[in-house]
Amino acid sequence: MGNLMAFFVFQEIHFENSEKLSAAAARDLLANMLKINPDERFSVEDAINHPYVRLWFKDEEVNAPASENRYDQEIDFADKTLQEWKSLIFEEVQRYQSAHDIFNG
Repeated sequence: MGNLMAFFVFQEIHFENSEKLSAAAARDLLANMLKINPDERFSVEDAINHPYVRLWFKDEEVNAPASENRYDQEIDFADKTLQEWKSLIFEEVQRYQSAHDIFNG
């Protein structure tokens, strides 16, 4: 498995019609995102503007209006027992199933 992973990470693989989609470009992006010094590390904007990412960048996705169903982070700080968490998750799944008819009737 390690040799296969090394092949894909370190080989220069060029895809049809795109010189920007290469292992070197991917390594460059990752190297800049993983820098330990935060002053040298890529910001989100830097990453979005990197040639490797720009291939898939869609402004309408990145700058879309906020979803009506945004995650409420307050629940992350709630002090609940394991059973209470299980109940909350089960109730949420039940609400979703009833609203979306996931089993088609």
